[in-house]
Amino acid sequence: MQRRVQSGDRDRRLRASVCVALVVSLAILGGVAVAAVGGAGASAPGGHAVSATTAPDLPTSATASPALETASLSPAVRSSSSSGSTISTSSTSTTATSSTASSTRLSPSSTAVQSGGSIVERVEYSLLPAQPDRVEARISYEIPDDVQSLRFGIVYGEYEIAGLDGFTETDEGTFEWDGTGSGGTVTIRHDVSESFREGDVTGTYVGGTADWAVVTRPQTRTTWSYSTTNPGLAYEMAPAGEGYAGDRFAFLGPYELHTETVGGEQLSLVVPDAADPASSPTAILDSVAYASEQLHFGDTNRNDEVVLIAAPTDGVDWSPPGLAIGSDARISADAAVDDPLNIWVHEYVHTRQYRDADRSGGDAIADDAHWLIEGSAEYYAALTSYEQGLIDFETFQAVLERGTQPPADDAVLADRSTWASTDAEYEKGALVVGAIDRQLRAATDGETTFQALMERWNTAGTFSGDDLESAAGELGGDSVESFVETHTRTDATPSVWDRDTHEALFTVEQSRFEYTVISDPPLSVASPYRTGELGDTLAVGENVTTRIRIENVADAGGNYRATITVDGQVLAAATGTIGPGETATANLTAQIDQTGDVRIVAGDYARTVTVVEPATPAVEELHVTPQPAVAGDSVDVVATVSNPTNAPADGTITIHADGEVIGSERVRLAPGGNDTVAITTTFESTGSYEITAGNLSVAVTVEDPGPLDLVPPVAIAVVAIALFAGVLGFAVVRRRL
Repeated sequence: MQRRVQSGDRDRRLRASVCVALVVSLAILGGVAVAAVGGAGASAPGGHAVSATTAPDLPTSATASPALETASLSPAVRSSSSSGSTISTSSTSTTATSSTASSTRLSPSSTAVQSGGSIVERVEYSLLPAQPDRVEARISYEIPDDVQSLRFGIVYGEYEIAGLDGFTETDEGTFEWDGTGSGGTVTIRHDVSESFREGDVTGTYVGGTADWAVVTRPQTRTTWSYSTTNPGLAYEMAPAGEGYAGDRFAFLGPYELHTETVGGEQLSLVVPDAADPASSPTAILDSVAYASEQLHFGDTNRNDEVVLIAAPTDGVDWSPPGLAIGSDARISADAAVDDPLNIWVHEYVHTRQYRDADRSGGDAIADDAHWLIEGSAEYYAALTSYEQGLIDFETFQAVLERGTQPPADDAVLADRSTWASTDAEYEKGALVVGAIDRQLRAATDGETTFQALMERWNTAGTFSGDDLESAAGELGGDSVESFVETHTRTDATPSVWDRDTHEALFTVEQSRFEYTVISDPPLSVASPYRTGELGDTLAVGENVTTRIRIENVADAGGNYRATITVDGQVLAAATGTIGPGETATANLTAQIDQTGDVRIVAGDYARTVTVVEPATPAVEELHVTPQPAVAGDSVDVVATVSNPTNAPADGTITIHADGEVIGSERVRLAPGGNDTVAITTTFESTGSYEITAGNLSVAVTVEDPGPLDLVPPVAIAVVAIALFAGVLGFAVVRRRL
């Protein structure tokens, strides 16, 4: 029997189904709404709830500018280090010291500028045929975009200004860059005999004729201001026409170049057409190369290139006959290698001495050890000449015997006032160095020589008489220490030894080590900023690493010491003992904590890099989403941070809302690197807020929530499902009706 449903029943059931669906939906809505309101959580001070989040890709951006700094630096008269200045001669010694680098922060700049490499000071010399007693120097500066201002002055010397391009002369006699273009040039003219040394120069350090000249670069003091990263200052020197230039000396005119490389150090002999050398270029290079091979002062201060100029003697009486400045030397062409004093080797030894350092505020050798500069150069010139067979033993003895004769014998080497007007530092100095060498060899069975003391000097900050004595005692015992004290702090004069003693002590086979960098790349950088091959720039605090193979190439065992040095200062060392023909390896890491251009030496590898304070990360873009925001809802803030400099960057990026910190993060970036700093916050009150990071700001408007804004997305989804269920139920009921 088919049941008939009355229309009244059908309507009542329909209404009931709809009511049930609505009740269920409202119940769900209410529960979710209560949960949403009750679960808002605690807010940060000022009504901002903060949490970390990953950075979304948001569209708002702006650009900021870094701070402006200033730095000053004076070029050094180069010795084995990159700073300080000492001039060493074969008959007199003159010292000139230039100022050190410093930096000071100024007010922020209004423009963001990206650094474009180092400042380059280039000195280009020309002959003036119409004025044979004068030369012209064009001092040019290449200035990267990062530099805001620059000024330089010539420290010593007399000259006339021949032209200004991009620079103006100040009342103080300095030259100020006008800020246009990428640099400028100051052209000066001066007497060919002008050496730009402090005080009255009694000798002939430089000189020439209408056809040729030997010149030295003017000493300058340069200051500059820059944004982001200190670009540093590099120096170049070149002849405008024919000629050859080292770092400090240059020859102008026609010449022949002869070269030889020893231990990674290129020996460049410049023989002018106007010169008539007393020894052949081959003999000169052979003599200097032998000294280079035999002198192992720790191998921490070899130069990339040593430039030796055989100065013509026609029309110029060079005084002193030899003059070394840094890695360059000017030597009178009439000096012969078989001369008892061998000026060629004497001046070469000076290029291997560490004589000056900015960090010690002047000379890196103290006043009471100053005699070592000439004494060691004189001794090793004579010793290596004898070993090469250039002079006989009697001539070698005669060189040392000069120290036993008046007035040298009365000198107290540690007291410069007792020999300031004599040649005692050469004559008695050579004798005392040789006598200490003999004492060390005798005390150690030939395993230790005076070269070990030279290494201590070259790796010290400032080497004093006390350092010499203590090192001698450490290496040779109390008797050697006492010998050094007696013969340097009193007028006691040692005797010269005979041939038998020399053969017994100086022909003993010694251990000798070769230190070879075997890592690839030779030097690497490791720091929180980056790891990888060492570039041209380091940040203070970064580590330099390398791997060195040590080989004992002699017939006697001994103790090795592999090192990483920076400007002659040992920052990392590994020691051990190996027998003849044996090898060892050492992994070394050195942290660099000084700024400026530094020379890093590890084994047979050396290079110069610029060490700077870390740059400040720049906030390039600032994004806020959503726009507008809803009170109580999450707001994402993302700062895009970059490092447009050639140095690592380190800094804390802080994000503010109306001046209140809502998040911060430390950022370390490699050169050219970028990163993001992202936070999530909430604003409980409506209104406009200014979000800032670095020098950027973005405004965000916070509005009251709409009806649906009070309901979380999950609740809306649940309601939709409930409504769908209600409608579906209604349809089913209606169909059945």
